[in-house]
Amino acid sequence: MAIRPAPEIDSSSHSSACSWEDSFRKTQTYLHELPCSSSATYSIAGNAVCLRYGSDLFREQVSHAFSHLECANGSGALLTVLLHDLATAPGAAELLGALNLPGGETDIWLVDRPDLMLIVQRQGRLITAVDWRIHTAYWLVPDAGSIPYIERAAPLKLLLSHWLGMRDRYLVHAAAVGNGGDGVLILGHGGAGKSTTALSCLDAGLGYAADDHCLVSLDSSPSVHSIYGTGKLAVKDLGRFPSLATTAEMDDRPPEEKAVFFFDRDSAIHVARSFSLRAILVARITGSLRTSLNRIGASEAFKAITPSCALYFPSLRGRALGCFNTLVRQLPAYALELGSNVHSTPAAVLELLDQLPGAKGIGHGCKAD
Repeated sequence: MAIRPAPEIDSSSHSSACSWEDSFRKTQTYLHELPCSSSATYSIAGNAVCLRYGSDLFREQVSHAFSHLECANGSGALLTVLLHDLATAPGAAELLGALNLPGGETDIWLVDRPDLMLIVQRQGRLITAVDWRIHTAYWLVPDAGSIPYIERAAPLKLLLSHWLGMRDRYLVHAAAVGNGGDGVLILGHGGAGKSTTALSCLDAGLGYAADDHCLVSLDSSPSVHSIYGTGKLAVKDLGRFPSLATTAEMDDRPPEEKAVFFFDRDSAIHVARSFSLRAILVARITGSLRTSLNRIGASEAFKAITPSCALYFPSLRGRALGCFNTLVRQLPAYALELGSNVHSTPAAVLELLDQLPGAKGIGHGCKAD
């Protein structure tokens, strides 16, 4: 992924060059005049965000990931996000056309001003903006029906990670599970077993907040917050969790992508909004049969969490790093040595939570393995 400063672009309406900011500002007024088919408000890490959907299709594509966080509509929203595509905002076609850029699909072009942040991705086919003056954001795509499969599991991630980071809630590449009000943060590189661990805990009756991305905050004490009520798992491992099969979206899954679980499809599955953090676990796959836990130092935990700083633009990386440094110094850390028997993992996590000082764990309903 490359983050680049925005270049000058040629306006199709006149021959002189105009800035990206000027081009967006012209479209912004138009976007505010458009009707929206519906809206919903979600409490994300204690911050109310109102999403105004340009169409029912847009809501269908985006809302399932946030449904567990829905609250009273319009209740004190701190940020309003307008979501439109060219079916609901045809007048934005000129802006999208002007920002047709060279580079790869993962490249990000950025305008970062005190009053406006403008992000362009996928060679100009996805525009995200935040007007800091009026606490309003915009998500503009050519076609709501073409939002990539894997992005529907974590919509608006770039926008929300930056906005929430400004409010001292930091996105981490981690899973989070718990017991009652207490939880653990599970770190590890891709393929280290975070998703399998989190899903095995969910399947066993423990609390589940995330399997891939979540938010951490310090405030009076460390906490972890859910941002998406979804999960991802390699297709070859689906047979391990038959109870979750009804929540998997498989119809339009590209062959190379993991299966995505949308947990709002099963009313019996509860996704926790947050936990008080009691420990940090660093996942490692071993050749053992059963999962075990071994105490590690803060430096090892810090090494495991620092790659999450790459989720932020440079202006926020220092703040995120400071939060992560404090987090690993305040919490005990353990190596989660994952065994091949996935059903032994929830019991190991539960035993740790029950032993940690100050834990408030209540009836967990954990199945015997």
